Amino acid sequence: MGMFDYISFEDPLPDFPVKVITSGGACPQTKSFDFPAMDTYIVRDHKLYRHVKVYVGTGKFEQWRAGKYDLGTREVMEIDSEYDVQVLYHGDLDLSCTTEDDQYVRLVARFTDGVLQWIKKEEDVTYERRD
Repeated sequence: MGMFDYISFEDPLPDFPVKVITSGGACPQTKSFDFPAMDTYIVRDHKLYRHVKVYVGTGKFEQWRAGKYDLGTREVMEIDSEYDVQVLYHGDLDLSCTTEDDQYVRLVARFTDGVLQWIKKEEDVTYERRD
C-alpha cells in the first residue's frame, strides 16, 4: 500500500489507449516520483504541473497544539492559497488507473522535460537494453 501521488488529466487526450477516469477521486495514481506524498499532479496542454496548497492555522490551531482539543486536521488548518508549478520530469510514470467500465489497468506515461510524449498500456511498452 503506502503513499502515492495523483495524476489528473485536465484536457481530453486523444492518445489514451483505454477510457480511464482522468480526474476526481478515481484519477490515476503513481509511486514513480522519488517521494510520493499524496500530492496532486496535473497534465494540462501535455505539460506536467504539481498542484501546491498552502495551509494556515485556524483560530483553533493554537488550542489544538496546546493539547486542549482533539480536532481533525480540517478543523485546525485551512487552505490559504493554491497554485500550480511546472515540473520538468524526465522519464516514465507508472500509472494505476480505473477505466470507465470499472476495470483496473496499468499505463505508462513518458515525459521529456515535463512534456507528455505518449501514454501506453504497460504491456505495450518495450525498453531497449543498453550495455
